[in-house]
Amino acid sequence: MEENRTTTMMSAMSGAARRARRWEKANLITAEQSAAIIAFERERQGKRFLRGLMAVALFAIGIGILSVVASNWVHTPGAVKIGVHFLLNVGAAVTMWKAARDNNKWWREGASLLFLILNLTLIALIGQVFQLGGSWSHALALWMLISSPAIFLYGESFINAVPWTIGALGTVAFNLCDVLEHLGDLNAFLVALAFSLFTPLVLMAGGLNGKLASARPQWSVVFFRIGATILAAGATLASFYWYTDISKNLYKTLATSGSFGAGYAEMLIVCLSAPLAAWAWFRLNHRSGQVDRTGLAFVIGSLISSTLPFVLMAGELHFVAAIHFVLYWAFLGVVGHRFGYEQMVSNAISLITLRIIIVYIELFGGLFTTGIGLIAGGVLLLLTLRAARYLKETLKQISVDGGEHVF
Repeated sequence: MEENRTTTMMSAMSGAARRARRWEKANLITAEQSAAIIAFERERQGKRFLRGLMAVALFAIGIGILSVVASNWVHTPGAVKIGVHFLLNVGAAVTMWKAARDNNKWWREGASLLFLILNLTLIALIGQVFQLGGSWSHALALWMLISSPAIFLYGESFINAVPWTIGALGTVAFNLCDVLEHLGDLNAFLVALAFSLFTPLVLMAGGLNGKLASARPQWSVVFFRIGATILAAGATLASFYWYTDISKNLYKTLATSGSFGAGYAEMLIVCLSAPLAAWAWFRLNHRSGQVDRTGLAFVIGSLISSTLPFVLMAGELHFVAAIHFVLYWAFLGVVGHRFGYEQMVSNAISLITLRIIIVYIELFGGLFTTGIGLIAGGVLLLLTLRAARYLKETLKQISVDGGEHVF
């Protein structure tokens, strides 16, 4: 009885367990298979709970250390600050090494993350104590240099892959900003444009690399997902360029080389090079010639959406911004449907609906008018659905009574 009760609660709480029960009722799986799925989900949820508690514990320790240090920060000599912090770094490194030797996965992952964070704070502390006055780009580059070997060696899970990837992207972005300051307006724009287009492609290509997937499967998933997220975010944000007139500033930037035509051609080459590179990569990495057309369409479609305002020299056209947004997310909905990714389809429907409501507000005024219109439209839709259902049931009954099949 207790086991059935636990199973029933598990079915109510776990989405996978609910699906297993549905599949069992539909005779797609046996009762034994359903019980095995539920048992697997129960064990997985238990491990997730323990990992969550470990994360909370590490967070509490970190906040406690920061609180103790902050309470005596002004009165603590600089040498003591650096010395204590260095000992914390050594402690994290030793814990990381010992946990790896003992095959204690989650202690190793937690210590690796702590080591990554402490290296950054130690660099910042040294700069503050000795008043070095260095730039963030140099500090982040040093942080990546001294932290990456240990993270690659010991950090195998999402816990380390996500912060390291975000940190690496931030490091590259800060150092790129330093480089752009010494370039002319046109060259700086072209380099920044190329960086924004190719960065997600590099991440996605890394995520699809077979060697990385076999050595660090969770890292490959993180690379691909972050790359795809950046690509979709850039394509979405590009629709908001239509809210401002970028054509004048863009014309000045492209004309700094002396010829607007030459500058525009260079920009067009950069815009076209990204989808061409994506197409070439997909072709080269499918030996049988069977290209993942949906994935390729997602990449090229997103790149087109990202660069369209620049290619068309976008003016201030609010309605075009809405059309751009809706068309891109309708495209993502189709991609999600083709992939069987239900969450993307749901997100696309929600965002398109929200965007249409915003357009309605922009065109027709305040919230009161919008609210009345939405209420009336919703009531009319419900009445229509009810009438259609009543008509369908009536026709079915006529078909049965009269001996003729309408449908």
